[in-house]
Amino acid sequence: MQLIVTSQITKEENLWLWSLCNRIEDTGTVERLVSEYGKNKTCRHYEWVMDMIVRANRKQFGLENKSMCKALEEIMEDRIIAREKRAEAIIELLEDYGEISGELQEKIYGETDMGVLKTWHKLAAKVDSIEEFKQVM
Repeated sequence: MQLIVTSQITKEENLWLWSLCNRIEDTGTVERLVSEYGKNKTCRHYEWVMDMIVRANRKQFGLENKSMCKALEEIMEDRIIAREKRAEAIIELLEDYGEISGELQEKIYGETDMGVLKTWHKLAAKVDSIEEFKQVM
């Protein structure tokens, strides 16, 4: 087992580990993270870490009130579109069983983890009702 004390890491040693806490204060750090993420956005590991960093530092990334800073939005656009398409596919499959509640739609469209959406998509293709989907999800 390895223990990492992020408060003892400097930005220079490892920007990504240092940024996992909610202590980003300057736009320079945000810009550097966004830039490096842009170069590595096809790597799932960068994607996961960037998600955690952004969630911990919502204000610094311009995510207050559900808005997103333009640079981050452009870099993550392909991921956002893929999530939306997957959510739409799930909804389309479930619509064959009747009307989908707003609450369930909100939960599906609000899911940000592509792994979860992929699992739900497979599940929606196998279930026999919306109720069964809700129970198993």
